[in-house]
Amino acid sequence: MLELFHGDEFIAGVSTLLELALQRGYLVMARQFFERKSEEDKCQYVADAAEYGNVVLMRWLIENGAPLSVHTAISFASDPMIRNKGVEVTWWLSESDRVVFTCHSLQNNRRKMVLWVLDNTVFEDETSRNAIRSALKMADNAIEHWLFDNLSNDDARTWCFPLHEEESGAGTQLTKAANADGS
Repeated sequence: MLELFHGDEFIAGVSTLLELALQRGYLVMARQFFERKSEEDKCQYVADAAEYGNVVLMRWLIENGAPLSVHTAISFASDPMIRNKGVEVTWWLSESDRVVFTCHSLQNNRRKMVLWVLDNTVFEDETSRNAIRSALKMADNAIEHWLFDNLSNDDARTWCFPLHEEESGAGTQLTKAANADGS
């Protein structure tokens, strides 16, 4: 039946049947069907599951080899019905796609999305950090100040706001020196 729906390009029908198969424990059948599909089809199934807010199916698809496009992740996380809980899909993205997601969120003043990604992601690649820093510089000053005040990941704060860290570090050193002198 899955093959029939897939052959007739009823993507939504296939997604519904896949979900039913998973709910009823037909994992082998679902996996066998899914493994025979092209990357393009797999990506479409993920996008369809995202469109309907079906996180369980999205997760199963991704864990079984379907790619998550950054476009689908942005659309899903931006869905007002999903709210900011959708930002967790960034765990399924590569670091470079997380950078695109974060920069897009900065451009669109999606503060909580940016905050969540920066608090919950380690950006190891220096080019990733530079891209996010550049996007921060181009973002509205209000979002930059808000992020500085709300970011709890000290490592991210250090590389996102190097000038603020130098200023606050210098201020701390001056305060310690003044206290040592009794001033």
